[in-house]
Amino acid sequence: MKNKYTTNDVAGMTAVTPSMVTDWIRNGNLEAEKIERPVSEGGDQYLIKHEDLVQFLKDKWKYYKDKAHTYDLRATTIEGSLNLINKV
Repeated sequence: MKNKYTTNDVAGMTAVTPSMVTDWIRNGNLEAEKIERPVSEGGDQYLIKHEDLVQFLKDKWKYYKDKAHTYDLRATTIEGSLNLINKV
């Protein structure tokens, strides 16, 4: 197990593009260390600590789990409404 990951590493593990990982970092959702490099060497690079990635993924999982619960409740409410309407 690595201690730090590049944006490409994280992208491969999470099935998103490296630019999406960079967006997470720039938006403050994912902690990362910025390594400044000249454009001739590929430009700046971010390194993400293992524990920061784990925390980010846990937070994302909770967010989507909560969203799924909300959508399940909405679907149940809509289904109930449809059942009532069909009885009228």
